[in-house]
Amino acid sequence: MQSDDEWAAFVRENASRISHACGTCKWALTRKPWSILAFA
Repeated sequence: MQSDDEWAAFVRENASRISHACGTCKWALTRKPWSILAFA
């Protein structure tokens, strides 16, 4: 299990990639709900 500090550092380092992935998933879900499977 990661410590809170390690997790916070990971989130900061990956925030742009994480937010991009979330945006991609939301975009896909608003159009074709099954298309999310392509990113799984």
